[in-house]
Amino acid sequence: MWHLGYIFLTALLLPGIALSQTSLQGDGAILRSLDTITGRAMDLTVEVGQSLDFKHFEIALEECRFLPENPVKFSYAYVTITNQRNQSVLYSAWMISHLPALSAFEHPRFDFWLIRCITLAPEDSNGMEEN
Repeated sequence: MWHLGYIFLTALLLPGIALSQTSLQGDGAILRSLDTITGRAMDLTVEVGQSLDFKHFEIALEECRFLPENPVKFSYAYVTITNQRNQSVLYSAWMISHLPALSAFEHPRFDFWLIRCITLAPEDSNGMEEN
C-alpha cells in the first residue's frame, strides 16, 4: 500500500521540479547514516555507478540529479541498498533531499537519507562548491 503513496508523491513532485528547470547530472552523492541505537550520524560519499560497503549494507548509487538554482536543497538520487548477509535488496528507489521523511531508508539499526548531490565541476556562479 505504501508503494501507491510513493507513486502518487512522485507523480506530484518530480514533474513540477522537472518543468521548473532542467536538472543536471551529479558525479556522486552524500548520504547520511544514523545509527538508531547510539545516535551517531555519519556522512557517506558515493560516486555515480559505484557502490559503498557500510556495516553489512552495500549502497549503490545509480544516478544523482540536482537543480542548479539550489543544488543543496533540490537533489534526488536513485539508490539501491542491499543486505550483504543474504544478498536481499532492502531499498531501491529515488531519495529526495528536501523530503527525507518520505524517501529515507529506515531499518531497525540504521537509517539512510540523501543530503545532496556532488559534482567535480569547478565552482560556478550559483554557489555550488567543488567536492
